[in-house]
Amino acid sequence: CHKGIESGPTTGTEEIAKIYEAAGFDASTKTYSKTPKPLVWNKVHVLPDFVFFSHQQHVVVGKQECVTCHGDLTKMDVAQQTVPLTMGWCVECHHKTEVPGLATDQKTGTAVNAYYEELHKNLKLKYRGKADSLLTVERMGGLECGKCHY
Repeated sequence: CHKGIESGPTTGTEEIAKIYEAAGFDASTKTYSKTPKPLVWNKVHVLPDFVFFSHQQHVVVGKQECVTCHGDLTKMDVAQQTVPLTMGWCVECHHKTEVPGLATDQKTGTAVNAYYEELHKNLKLKYRGKADSLLTVERMGGLECGKCHY
């Protein structure tokens, strides 16, 4: 499910251990028990059908932490929605959130997407030296309607 389970900041935590146990997975041998249990998926974060949301865009490119939108799951017995996920909430985040850098391949260290690499470089030059030189999602075109609505 989550690539960060094996190498991210939550690797080996009690929370991940609970998920493995619930699914009948042994992390040390990377095998499932003879009777693996399917996880029951209870959707917590529900967005309208006309809204497109990409974890890839936010986590890999934008380098956002899971807690930004999901809250601290290590302090929850049952996952719950912690932020409103309204259009206003998303737009406010896009106004103030800096896009810190480029998405890079963890193994090679090279840029994942040459288009974004070039865009990021040019926009950094455009806003450098201004009082507010933050390269935000908004300045990268992240408020265009078609980015989220289709």
